[in-house]
Amino acid sequence: MGEGGGGADHYWLLDEVSVNHTNTNTDVLINGDFETGNLNGWTQYCNTTANCVAGYSTQTVTSPCHSGSHCVYDACKNTDYLEQAFSTVVGDYYIISYYLRNGNADAGPIAMYVTLT
Repeated sequence: MGEGGGGADHYWLLDEVSVNHTNTNTDVLINGDFETGNLNGWTQYCNTTANCVAGYSTQTVTSPCHSGSHCVYDACKNTDYLEQAFSTVVGDYYIISYYLRNGNADAGPIAMYVTLT
């Protein structure tokens, strides 16, 4: 997943990331709800924390999350990435879902990219 922000100060919240294997009705991600309070299971890439509002690069926070007690917060102007590898079964179906909140509507739109390789 990658996020690309505009030039104005903004932040975004990411919560409830899920890849549901429909044949077994199981979530194949590790810590997709971020309830461990950290980014365990995820690999983070970002351009530089110097472009972040008050140094807030990608991290877990406790508020204002969509559900549960932790979510991911980011206030960087450049593109940041969270990545997780998982196994799939050829021919099976998977449903990808997530909650994303643009925390500063006055800063303009943000873009969220989901890439499968």
